[in-house]
Formats: sequence, structure tokens, C-alpha cells
Amino acid sequence: GESERIMFADRVKAKPLTQTTVITCMEKISTNSSEEISVSRLVIGTESRQLMIVETTDCSIALSCKLPDVPVCIAALGLMDNDYRILVASRSGRIFIIKNGELSSRFMRVDAPPIGIVCISSRDICIGEAGKVIHSFHIKGKKNWSMNVGHDIKGMTLFSKGKADKARALLVALANGDIRLYNERQLI
Repeated sequence: GESERIMFADRVKAKPLTQTTVITCMEKISTNSSEEISVSRLVIGTESRQLMIVETTDCSIALSCKLPDVPVCIAALGLMDNDYRILVASRSGRIFIIKNGELSSRFMRVDAPPIGIVCISSRDICIGEAGKVIHSFHIKGKKNWSMNVGHDIKGMTLFSKGKADKARALLVALANGDIRLYNERQLI
């Protein structure tokens, strides 16, 4: 009874409180250089609606941001030490923007759960959703276009030949086995 409660309290009172959660998605963000071999920080989304950026030197949490929904995919733009944005797609279809550590009140929305999010340039974002549709948005949230690809989207990534925005395209893997390369809505 009472003595067991006191023993339990004595045993745990000096231990720090912890919260166990599950990682739902990860990305990296360059620290201070856009070179491929530059130092990057790990960006982690969790089941407990947290977005965390991990410090490279000691694996401490450099930034923690509470999100309105569970993240499923992340895309990062810019440099952590300068000006950056992190786009977070959630299970509900909302895409949140974190600019320089602050969650923006502005967000984008798609009609079905997001499959992937790809930053084509510093202004254009493509979001693939369950249901065979790719949406293009401007970074400020305005929808540019939507396109039905005819088959379920299994994965998306950026295809680039270099740093120039003109040499970038969207690479899409579909359920029928196709791997397609798109420049905006044009199949290459």
C-alpha cells in the first residue's frame, strides 16, 4: 500500500522524465554550404507530432518544433546557418512550412495522404499523393498545377545534373513498374 508508493516515488524521483516516440520520417539539411560533401544536420519527424533537428557535434537537439499533425515526409531548402525552410507533409494531407525555426500559420493541402514531397527549386514544390496525382505548389502556398499519372505513386525524388535550376526534374516511381521523369507536367 502506502509503503510501496513511497518506495516507488523514492526510486524514480531522481530519474529524468522521458517520452518514447517513433520516427516517421527523416531528411537532412545542409549546415552552411550547399556542396554535396558539406556538413548536414539530421531532420527527424516523429509520431508524437514533433520535428527535431539534431546537432552534428554531440547529437543534441538543436531545434524542436511541435506540429499540428503527424509528419510523413520532409523536404528541406536552404542552409541551416542562414535562411532555410523545412516542408513537412502530414497524414491529414496538410503541408506545413517551418521557416528559420518558426512554424508558419500558412500551409498547403492535398486531398489524399502524401506519398512524397520534392523541392524542384527554391520556389517550386511537388507533392505526390495516394490516388495517382502530383500537385505542384509555389513555396508561398499557391497551387501551380495538378496532374494524374494514371497509376499509384510509390516514390518520388529530385533528379538533377547540377546546381542550376534548369537541370532539375521530378523522378517518379509508379506501381505498374514505370520510372518517369517529368519537367513540370512534361514527360521527358
